[in-house]
Amino acid sequence: MTIGRKSLDVQRRTVTRTDANGGKITRELPHWYGRMKVEGKWTWFKLATDKRAAQQQWQAMIRQAEQRDAGVITPQMDAAKKPLSQHVAEYHESLKRTVSDEHYRIASKMLTRFIEAAGWKFLSDINQASTSRVLSEFQAQDKTVAYTNQYLTRVKAFVHWCIPDRLIADPLTKLKRGNLKKALKRRARRPLAEHELAKLLHTCPTDRRLKYAFPAYTGLRRKELADVRWGDLHLESAIPYIQLRAEQTKTGEPATLPLHPYLVEGLNTFMPGMPETKLFPFLPEGRTLLRDLTKAGVKQADEMGRRADFHGLRHTFATRLDASGCSHATSRALMRHGSGDQTDGYTLARLSEMYDAVKRLPYPSQGPEAIAKTGTDDVPTSLDSVDTVWTRAGHGTASTGIDTADGTAPLLIGFGLEGQGFSVDRHEPATSGLIGAGNRDNVGITGPRSSVG
Repeated sequence: MTIGRKSLDVQRRTVTRTDANGGKITRELPHWYGRMKVEGKWTWFKLATDKRAAQQQWQAMIRQAEQRDAGVITPQMDAAKKPLSQHVAEYHESLKRTVSDEHYRIASKMLTRFIEAAGWKFLSDINQASTSRVLSEFQAQDKTVAYTNQYLTRVKAFVHWCIPDRLIADPLTKLKRGNLKKALKRRARRPLAEHELAKLLHTCPTDRRLKYAFPAYTGLRRKELADVRWGDLHLESAIPYIQLRAEQTKTGEPATLPLHPYLVEGLNTFMPGMPETKLFPFLPEGRTLLRDLTKAGVKQADEMGRRADFHGLRHTFATRLDASGCSHATSRALMRHGSGDQTDGYTLARLSEMYDAVKRLPYPSQGPEAIAKTGTDDVPTSLDSVDTVWTRAGHGTASTGIDTADGTAPLLIGFGLEGQGFSVDRHEPATSGLIGAGNRDNVGITGPRSSVG
């Protein structure tokens, strides 16, 4: 702060109030005060009640002010005297203005817990040794590297906020995060195979079918799907798509994603809600998904211990895109990942191209107890396993190995729309067929991250 002229001697101050009769009552305050010009404004400083003690206090304050003006006392020295809790409170206050409520809740809770575990009271207590000790204690509690990295990230963010006004340098600059690639993943995920996804979608309750199908056909994360509103859906467009809002996505950027015809058919069976109404009021929890997988005869964990959970359906989407043969640029645009090869910066994935890739994903087939009619004598033929019933024989993504008498593909599961003008065989087009479309309003749409560099 810039110090102006100072009153070298302490002074008494008085206050004047109006009594009930309208008269003026003047009263002398018990404390002594010093007056100093700070940042161009005269400011009173409250001192002791004893004059000699107040004079000593005031002379010390004047001396500090002059040293501060001369650079002998720095802002970092002033900050070092303040309790760490005061700095943390100010950091949390600034954080609240820039992040979401959920982010603030998690970040503030983790930082507070780490500081308590480290026993820090002042900024000078923050050092590499105490930080490493707490991280080692977390690892001794069988916590994963990803878990400890999250805490280290919160602490480093606070330290960076303190520089340069409160700390001259970063005391944790040599402390690096753990290597996630080499670390043991105790909750490694796995994607569902095509036949496993078919079993899940066929056997699960109808009200949960679309909730599982959405991440498997769009790659939406759980929080993103939970915040989808009816107004985000554009089902009547030449390319049916969903418009993700910036505040809805993990990256904080809006995104445009095409919708698979399977999802469109399912959504058309719903009674549309108001634009601001959530599409799904709630999503199934982990226990519910496990129960549905068990009912479908699908093991949640594979032989390597990797588990299929709700986020694993996003992994399923990525795996299916690879199997569909779409380009890496299109796959990355659909997955909305931030990192990738440098050459990706020279590519562009249009909405129509992404729609072509999504449409190549097969519909889920019928369940193991389902039957396929031949089309000649209409005699049901039992299918040995749902594993073999997925796509048309010879389709680019998979082969069924089953030929019906008339050479047609087996019946596929839908939403009861086969008799309402919807085609039962849904694997004929591998492209969007929009080259000559009359309505080309969104054929060339490219999302904000379509240039994926």
